[in-house]
Parts: sequence; structure tokens; C-alpha cells
Amino acid sequence: MHDRMRYAALLAASTLAVPSAMAADLFQGTLARVDAQWVLVRCNALKTRYRLVLPASEAGRFDAAWQAGAGTVQASLLARASADAGGYRLNVESVRALAPGSCHLEDLP
Repeated sequence: MHDRMRYAALLAASTLAVPSAMAADLFQGTLARVDAQWVLVRCNALKTRYRLVLPASEAGRFDAAWQAGAGTVQASLLARASADAGGYRLNVESVRALAPGSCHLEDLP
């Protein structure tokens, strides 16, 4: 019985020491429209693509920035990433910044 208590205490302590896998993080990339869905193409060598799940209040802001930026917009998002049917999804908590242009090196003039 004593070993079970020690095991339970060790297990509880180890779960407290590990940061949450669901913590929000900052994601930066270029926005793209795929059908009617917003996608963030991350500013990394792999150009990781994330399907965006936006708060209702932000969808109009993305549309306006897209039109003003002639279809190329950089975004900085506070979001939680998760796997989604062979890809990735970002559950966006807040939009930190939107700016015209691309963050990808090959798009620089």
C-alpha cells in the first residue's frame, strides 16, 4: 500500500512539472484563403499550414486586412495548436497584429 501512495505522489508531482500541452503560443505567418477558410502559413522553412478557428469578432477584421493588403497579409496570433485530420488547427484567442505583405523570404523583392 505504501508503494501505491508513493507512486501516486510521484505521478501527481510529475504532471505538475510538465507545462500544459494546450498553452497558448504566439504564431506568426502569412494569411491565405482556402475556399472559405482562413489558413495561416507559418514563417518557417517548412511553411507549416494551420487552419484557423477565429473568434466571431475577428473574421471581419481579417477580410478588411486582406482587401487592404491586396491579398497578402501577415498575422501575429495568440492561439492554441492541435492536430486536425492530417493537418493542424489554431484556435485563435486574439489577433496581436495584422500587416500588409508576406513574411516569407522568397516573396521579398
